[in-house]
Amino acid sequence: MSPWANFALGFTYLSPLVGVYSLMAVALSTGGPPSMWWIIIVACGQMLVALVFGEVVSQFPIAGGIYPWARRLWG
Repeated sequence: MSPWANFALGFTYLSPLVGVYSLMAVALSTGGPPSMWWIIIVACGQMLVALVFGEVVSQFPIAGGIYPWARRLWG
């Protein structure tokens, strides 16, 4: 994985979670209860991200968390 791909993967993982935390109150006050449907949409997107991370884990099957992956990817 290139450094850009590694950054993009991490940003994709974190970005929707920040949106959920920061926009939930705004969505409820603006759109009311029907605005809760976007949480289902975000959950489906996060499931796709989890599948991507599962693929990364299957390509680099070593224990120890992110440190061994980064060490292997960056050298």
